Amino acid sequence: MDNLVVRHGFPTDTLATPEQQVLVHPITGVVAENRRDLKIIYPESKTSAYRLGVSTHKLFTKAISELKTGSTCVRFPIKDYCNLVGYPTRTKGQTTNAYNHIRMDLKKLHNITISWTNPADSKEFKDISMVCEVGIQSGYIELEFSPSFAKWLLEQPIVTVCEPLMKIDGRNKNAYSIGYKILTHRSINSRRTNKNRLKVETLLKVTNLPSYKQVLADGGSWQHRIKRPFEKALNVLKKAGVINGWAYKQDGNQEKEYYSFLKTTVIFQ
Repeated sequence: MDNLVVRHGFPTDTLATPEQQVLVHPITGVVAENRRDLKIIYPESKTSAYRLGVSTHKLFTKAISELKTGSTCVRFPIKDYCNLVGYPTRTKGQTTNAYNHIRMDLKKLHNITISWTNPADSKEFKDISMVCEVGIQSGYIELEFSPSFAKWLLEQPIVTVCEPLMKIDGRNKNAYSIGYKILTHRSINSRRTNKNRLKVETLLKVTNLPSYKQVLADGGSWQHRIKRPFEKALNVLKKAGVINGWAYKQDGNQEKEYYSFLKTTVIFQ
């Protein structure tokens, strides 16, 4: 199994999370993701459902895997990228469709801003564009990171992302985000005993599954609305070869009590 070697930090982690984490400013319509003193801004959308999505994150992941020290530009064959993510290109129509998807994803990346605000003085701020130039030229995807972002990115920890994850498409958003979380956790903690285990609660945070309160308000069953889709996502990862298998460390009251389920450990192979 081949791996992509990437730099991992706030943007890579945040952009992998599905739609439900998005907030929209009620006046400006600006979509933003907050975390501590940083904010990721997506200025092109005015709906709460907007998110980069799986395909754009995969393009971002591939691009940062190509970034080298001392450079801000990356360039890689579009055919290789289509093979990596599973875009069919056997016919002219399929190729056109793949190009259109990639073009749209490049434009989304081009429009993202990372905004920093000083927690001690809200009047102090700095906005950084992640990407300053994108394009498709002579069969190659071309992308230039802004110097500030490239410098910051190259200072982040190195993690590995296995290629089977890149084949998971937008129909399995929760599987993709859970898989990305598992792979980065395993890579960062490769020398620790907890590298192959995470709490259910930690994994649920990167999904767009409803909260327990939402399920209760709808009069539904948390086993049906949360637990089953969660386990389905893990099974998708196993079938795709992202993980070899998974299991709960302890059964306890998983079926009877939601908060016991949250504290359950998932062991993955």
